Amino acid sequence: MKRYVKQICAALFMIMAASCRDSYEIKDADINKIDTSGVYISFEYLEETYFKKIPLDSVTEDFNSSDRLRIKVKKDNPEKVEILSVIKAKWDREMSSIPLKQRKRGKVYDYYSVDKKPVILGASDEYENDSLIEKLLREGGHSQNEVKLVGVNTLINGKGDIQFESAYTDEEVEIEYLKSVINGLPKFTPPLKNGDTVTVGYLIEVPIYSVKK
Repeated sequence: MKRYVKQICAALFMIMAASCRDSYEIKDADINKIDTSGVYISFEYLEETYFKKIPLDSVTEDFNSSDRLRIKVKKDNPEKVEILSVIKAKWDREMSSIPLKQRKRGKVYDYYSVDKKPVILGASDEYENDSLIEKLLREGGHSQNEVKLVGVNTLINGKGDIQFESAYTDEEVEIEYLKSVINGLPKFTPPLKNGDTVTVGYLIEVPIYSVKK
């Protein structure tokens, strides 16, 4: 008798789990903006685009504006979403990364590992920093003329100066353009680790636009 009860309970559990699983759909959401009030995402569901703002603490992993979020969408209420994980940005295979130069300047820290992250003037934290840089890079550009985004590895030193290090493209013309864009960025606040100024690596996505004819 006990064996049958266990079998019935196991069957009911499987049915409930399947029912719960069937009521949700897994989707990938774009990060449109990050600021102190939250993360702004958008996703496609049943041929419609949904926009939603979620609290920063809903995402437990480190992330930035170039990443995407894997979410669970409730089928009968697409406005109800749950964050599952962060999908780190990956670049197209045809874009080969130029190796980082051999450095004689000492250790370079990961941007998210320092105690005080460098941000441009007007940004209060790293999340707002990403949004402001994205806005700055797109000023004067037109979305319909945007060809692609190219990842650029930069270095920000203890004085807040930013410099081009490498790019995820082999095109010399694009590399020269990307260098000019990075050189035109304003100074950052000095990065700090254990009270000392340090140099950090920082990945920036730079839009490249087609030439108007």
